[in-house]
Amino acid sequence: MLNSLSGTFSDLKRLCMAVLLLPILINVGCAPREVSVATGAWPWVPVGLEVHGLSRFILENDEEILSLRVEFLDQDGDPTKYPGVVRIEVDPAGSDNDAERDFEFDLGDPEVNHENWDHVSSMYRFRLSPDWDEPPLASTAIRIRVFATLEGAPDLSGGMTLRRGQ
Repeated sequence: MLNSLSGTFSDLKRLCMAVLLLPILINVGCAPREVSVATGAWPWVPVGLEVHGLSRFILENDEEILSLRVEFLDQDGDPTKYPGVVRIEVDPAGSDNDAERDFEFDLGDPEVNHENWDHVSSMYRFRLSPDWDEPPLASTAIRIRVFATLEGAPDLSGGMTLRRGQ
């Protein structure tokens, strides 16, 4: 009888131990994991650039404006802001070098960044006035190239071809 009592006590001891450890194991297994980012790294650093299809030439106050929309994407493919320098080239095909226009925006400046950021679309909208001496024909292909540089991040570039009046 004493022998069976000690066996029951041993089983009871194991059962109590399991009941006490079970909540701890469940808590550890179901707890949210901490994401570790390398020191100095920004998880939303832009790694991609797209010149968006909403870009187009528009007339505003009798002046032709290029409404250029540029989207920066982080490592997850989500839109993100860009705190670097963006250089834009507007180049009508077949024309001389005088028709090419360059624009530069320092998005590291909070005021410039805010001024060009479109909260609705989560991308930048640059309003560029090419101010051509003689505008290219409406059928002329106009190459748009965008280059972005940010210290400690990859250089990004993208582009598209537009036509005036489209």
